This record gives sequence, C-alpha cells and structure tokens, in this order.
Amino acid sequence: MEINISRLADGTYQHQFDEPEWSPEDDIRVTDFHADCVLSKAFENHVFKVHIRFTATVPCDRCLSPAAFSLEDEFTVTYSRNEELKGSDPDGDFRYLAPDQNIIDLRRDAEDSVRLALPMKAVCSEDCKGLCPECGKNKNLEPCTCGDGRIDPRWEKLLNFKKN
Repeated sequence: MEINISRLADGTYQHQFDEPEWSPEDDIRVTDFHADCVLSKAFENHVFKVHIRFTATVPCDRCLSPAAFSLEDEFTVTYSRNEELKGSDPDGDFRYLAPDQNIIDLRRDAEDSVRLALPMKAVCSEDCKGLCPECGKNKNLEPCTCGDGRIDPRWEKLLNFKKN
C-alpha cells in the first residue's frame, strides 16, 4: 500500500489497493482486502481518505473456532512535511514526513483500521455454547456432562437463601 509522492503536483488522485491475504496480528487473518483511496495534495500536506472492505477471521471468544466477518471502515490520515503541525492532532491522524521521505506506506494505518473495525465480542454464531470450563470440550461439537447438576460453591449460599 505504498504511494510515491515525489513527483505529485497539487491536486486530487485516486488509488486502489487489493491484497488477497495478510495478517496484522497472529490471531487475525484478513482476506479479500480492498482499499479505495483519495489523496488530496496541497503544498506539503497529503490527506488520504481511505475506504476499506475486507473479511477478517478471528478466534471465537466463546469456543475458539474461526469466526469470519465481512467488514467495511473508513479513515482519514494526513502526512505532512510541515514541522509546525507535528503533534497538533490529538486523534493521532497526523504523520510527519521527513524531507527526504518520498514513499508513503498506508499499511500501518490500514492495520489499525482493521483492528478497530473488529467487533468487541467476536463469536462464531449467536447461539455458540462455548467451551466446557472443566474438560475444555467444544460444546457446539459434542455434549459435555461435566457441569450437570453441580453448583458452583460460591453460589451455594444463594440457593439456601432461596429455600428459606
């Protein structure tokens, strides 16, 4: 996702990027990644407005089976050689460009956007039963009788309270 800015005149430019598969982290797999990028250049400022579409596969938070999500997100990031702007953006959407830097790589920004687009609670399905806390079996694949009839001792007093 690199763009050479060395010979760009002021104006607006369109870029597209496609990546079949990559992993921003060990437990996240991104496939069918597509980015539409609009670059607006004015003086020493390069403003990128990026719309991304992708499929992300992460472990289910309940049973650890793969959970796939088709997602979209947008982000805007500004790259500039103007040192006065350095540190002026509290949201962190500003990147300083060194005077000799002519290639801008949007991969790190795209990876951040992918992470932020993922659901907070990733589940393979809404009715996922998860793993048995005693034996570790995936209760979606096979029944487990470990917890039948047993009450957590921490809650036993409440059961007695209900009887009285």
